[in-house]
Amino acid sequence: MLKLARRFFFALGLIVHGLAWSAAGQLQLVIGDAATVWERGGNQRPAQKGVQLYPGDAVVTGANSNAQIRMTDDTLLWLHPNSRLKIDDYLYTQKPDGKDTVTLRLVKGAVRTMTGMIGQNKKENFAMLTLNAAIGIRGTDFETAFVEPPVGGETPVAPAGTYNRVYTGATSVTSKAGRVEVGENEAAFVGLKPGDKPERLKEIPEFLRKLEKPTTSTTPNQETIALRYRAAEDIIPLVKPILGGAVLTGQGSKLFLVGPDTKRAELKAAITALDTPLRRLMVSVRFDNPAGSADSVEVSSRSRANERVEQRLQVQEGQRAFFYTAQTQIPGTLLVRIPGLLLVQNPKPAAEVGSGIEVVPRLTGDRVSMDFFAQQSTVSGAVNRTQQTQRIGGTISARLGEWVEAGGRILGQSNSSTTSTQDMRNSERVIFIKVDEVR
Repeated sequence: MLKLARRFFFALGLIVHGLAWSAAGQLQLVIGDAATVWERGGNQRPAQKGVQLYPGDAVVTGANSNAQIRMTDDTLLWLHPNSRLKIDDYLYTQKPDGKDTVTLRLVKGAVRTMTGMIGQNKKENFAMLTLNAAIGIRGTDFETAFVEPPVGGETPVAPAGTYNRVYTGATSVTSKAGRVEVGENEAAFVGLKPGDKPERLKEIPEFLRKLEKPTTSTTPNQETIALRYRAAEDIIPLVKPILGGAVLTGQGSKLFLVGPDTKRAELKAAITALDTPLRRLMVSVRFDNPAGSADSVEVSSRSRANERVEQRLQVQEGQRAFFYTAQTQIPGTLLVRIPGLLLVQNPKPAAEVGSGIEVVPRLTGDRVSMDFFAQQSTVSGAVNRTQQTQRIGGTISARLGEWVEAGGRILGQSNSSTTSTQDMRNSERVIFIKVDEVR
């Protein structure tokens, strides 16, 4: 059983390579109009909630539009008006030794960044680039702005160059001429001249302060917002980058919002867009024999090597569906014999560890984006048995009700004479996933 699980996990290692162009993230919220996505191939399309973003894509906001992006490692990016952000490079594998990386390029405007798992676990692989600087992080919440040189008679909001402000954590700003560390509640600047060095500013520039402030001086008011579908704990982190001078708290199905009228109206529009019903989904995983017909799938918990195997689980969108492919028993009280003596070791309750496939589906209209992971759990140690778990994965996309090949294959072996889903001798199984909506 363990040997088969190892073969299964090794075969699924090919998936990550095959998903090099997997989605890096998606547009989670778009406020206003004139926001667009420039695809890596040069095509242009409207920026709308749920649009998948890939390495090479760029998001552009207009004078009255904002866009929030959630990367697959839970990095949150809030793109301010008149800005352009490009995803230069992105890979998230969740492997301890994986080459996870984030390289973003702010061409113009401003973006607030709240780093996710890559920023926490592999800080050295996270970079925000501008025309004249590179910003490194230490797992943080920070603002980056690139002010372009004035054109004609325009009056710039500040001297041209790169600005970096840190809310929490720390960053480093590097140019060809030098480097400076930026701490919490500090800001740094580097000009566009070739010899300009990054420098910490004595105070935070006013235009950066305005990015977090309300746009009106109306006396703050408070109101309670009743959520219909989502929990306050889910909504608050997503709205945090645009709070400005407003305050948002809450618990369970209620939010409490304090702020000027104009700011509250903007925040309520964002909350309404995020407070959507959780749809119920049926996730199906199929281990198919490529030599057979895809139209005749036998659903069975006891299947021979030449049979197709399909498993189904019902979950809500965003929830985890886990399909076991192998289970290993960890014994309870383990007896160890020594000549002339009987010892009792590891007096623990019996337990099971499992290897398998995890699918987390998220819907956008009639399309579904699936975070797809392979997990291998093994037991080591002759006496004190311990569990070790490894995970690899990526993201795939398909229409609702459409089977999509996950990109990996399971190579079977002759390891048992019993009839079970693990009896796959002389077989090659292709992994397919399908998501249907349960109405």
